[in-house]
Amino acid sequence: MKFLSKESIYSIHSIHGVIISRIPLWLASIILILTLQPAKAQSTQNLREEINEIITYQTINNDLGKLPIHALIIDGDSEFFINTQSQKTDTSYLDSLFCLGGASKIYAGLLLSFWHHENKLLLTDSIKISPNTGTNTFTTTLKSLAIHTSGLPKIPNNLALYQMPGHHPYEYYPVKALDSCIHQSAINNKNEYLYSDLGYAFIEYYLSSRLPKNINLNHYIGPLFPSIFSNTYIHNPAEELVLQGFDRTGRKVGPEKSMIFGLSRTAYTSLRDLKSLADLYFNDYITQNHSWLWYFQEPEYQYHIDEKENFFSSLGWHLLKIDNQFTILIQGGVSEGNSCFIAILPETQTAVFLLSNQPVSLNSLGIKIMRMINRNWSKEKIKREQKKEN
Repeated sequence: MKFLSKESIYSIHSIHGVIISRIPLWLASIILILTLQPAKAQSTQNLREEINEIITYQTINNDLGKLPIHALIIDGDSEFFINTQSQKTDTSYLDSLFCLGGASKIYAGLLLSFWHHENKLLLTDSIKISPNTGTNTFTTTLKSLAIHTSGLPKIPNNLALYQMPGHHPYEYYPVKALDSCIHQSAINNKNEYLYSDLGYAFIEYYLSSRLPKNINLNHYIGPLFPSIFSNTYIHNPAEELVLQGFDRTGRKVGPEKSMIFGLSRTAYTSLRDLKSLADLYFNDYITQNHSWLWYFQEPEYQYHIDEKENFFSSLGWHLLKIDNQFTILIQGGVSEGNSCFIAILPETQTAVFLLSNQPVSLNSLGIKIMRMINRNWSKEKIKREQKKEN
């Protein structure tokens, strides 16, 4: 199986009548894999072995040679780790840091939801954004930015002015450039889905501007969610923990950096922190102690991207609704030297996290594993989990 190698589609293609020119390729690849023959449901006893074989096959059948994949699979009370770089049961890599690329948006969604719950902002209020007291003002809502309906393009069209050879694309893009970007960008005002990293840069600008001057997002987000962000960085990761990344040519690349695209492109985290994030959703699905975690479920904060496959955009997540029975939270990303696939299904207490230090899409692999551990979306799986809760 070939991996899809780029993260966004710019030409227009049709999949089962769905126009996907405006969606990221990681999401398009999930739509594609869902149209394939379902994976054979496995018994719990054989599931790990089967998944390990699938991952092993994927690691040796890609354009970059043997692909290193660090995986965490959670299936109810069972969880297991797979490290294709080691034949031993070695969990030391669980604290290694990976750049999440576009999946960084998860943290923006959590912050927006929490601040909305605390009445520090309202997602639906109109806001005027004028970076650095510039002359250009952009009026939208935080909800529109978060669900990709603001009309902003995927990337700022003045990005090339601030790129330097040998450095990461967003490393030297300053906040002040957002002002001229508003002036220069052709904004789509049709209130339709248009995947936008730039929109999340404006979310970061808005959130950062409301923090005390001596507090940045790293200092704020850790203490706010200590159980899930003990080793997560919006900017400036602990470089000694960053697993060496490699670009598409096999060249070593350093940690990705940005000034204003942390919540959009350059956040870092570990498998251990992602497990804690899944546990937060799992536990709260049973206790319902944190209502703000579930704003993504409200239709007001969703945009229906694809009616045939029931895909939605929401607050930091993309959602896949299966047979009106349950909702999978999905994100994926490819950066210059890393790639990831993240999926959490609170109703069945299952999750799949795939991280790699090479920029190759993991989405078809990730959704296949997610479907396997949910027994091809079997309703019996849901009933078993509901019995455990009761």
